[in-house]
Amino acid sequence: MENLEKYFMLFDQSRTSEEAFEQLADLFTDDMEFVLNGYKQAGIKNWRNFVKMVYTENKDLKHMYRGWENHLSRKCS
Repeated sequence: MENLEKYFMLFDQSRTSEEAFEQLADLFTDDMEFVLNGYKQAGIKNWRNFVKMVYTENKDLKHMYRGWENHLSRKCS
């Protein structure tokens, strides 16, 4: 759960902080893969470009990672 919380926190911060964006990218390997609109994308460079596009296209984004954590703890108990 620690990595998921770190991801959410850094994703939110990295919209305005290049340092946070680098820390976020460091959570992944260079050969990482992700799915975008049903198509597999490969490589950290493609992921970085995608995330930068998300930040450009959206005025603001916030994850509710505390709510997610609470939801999971209720579901597991």
